[in-house]
Amino acid sequence: MKGILTKVRRSFSAHGVPIAQAIPRIPFEEVRTAGTGERPCILLDGMEGWPALQWNVEYLRERFGHMDVPVEISEGKADYRSMFDASFEAKRGKFEAGCLMKLDEYLHWFLIGKDAQKMNVRGYIAQCRLGDYLPELLEGVQTPSIDEVKTRLHEINFWLGPQGTETPLHRDPYLNLLCQIFGEKYVRLYDSKYSMEMYPFQNGLLRNTSQVDVENPDKHLHPQFELNPYWEGIIGPGEMLYIPQRWWHYVQSRTVSFSVNFWWNKST
Repeated sequence: MKGILTKVRRSFSAHGVPIAQAIPRIPFEEVRTAGTGERPCILLDGMEGWPALQWNVEYLRERFGHMDVPVEISEGKADYRSMFDASFEAKRGKFEAGCLMKLDEYLHWFLIGKDAQKMNVRGYIAQCRLGDYLPELLEGVQTPSIDEVKTRLHEINFWLGPQGTETPLHRDPYLNLLCQIFGEKYVRLYDSKYSMEMYPFQNGLLRNTSQVDVENPDKHLHPQFELNPYWEGIIGPGEMLYIPQRWWHYVQSRTVSFSVNFWWNKST
């Protein structure tokens, strides 16, 4: 995992042109006044004053441990695609593929304790709607002061998981700000115009998800994937990643990681 950024920076197209480019890092104030635009960027200094930036795992356990949270249980890298794999049924032991548990229990099993790791099972609190499960957590975050976010906000979610957690390459129908509270995440994005080369599943709940293993793509099954340019970067505490609507994105936690994201609708 440590070497993924180095590895992808050495990738080149068939014409010798580097495929990867760094996601621009710009002051939040530039986007606050000009709007988000059509390209991804990492926004700096946009989370100043968030109480949540002072939180850690122990604080979450003490403050919110009694509350129920939905947990995705999957194999290996906490890649939700394995939840749909029948062969995983026999491996996850006491856990259901998707289940509710107390936050305290989740932290014990998946972030603090080692038992689940020995089973090669990971748990990820992913896309958990704050208003439904942990409304009290809203006391620690602030809706970004961007007009389009405040006026067209669709949903606020939070994400909490161990080191090595992956969200596979996928796209969403909304504009997105991913706000990092603690820990670090590696992110990679592909323009929506390359959608066919992302090899999405053709039916069911995974239609917005790529079949490709980003770290180890199969050149025989997905020959066009590695020919496409992409943007990449690492976000740390206090930084926001802007993801344009329907852009494909892959996310990997480099450490224990806690994030909040804001989805909003594009203007009509």
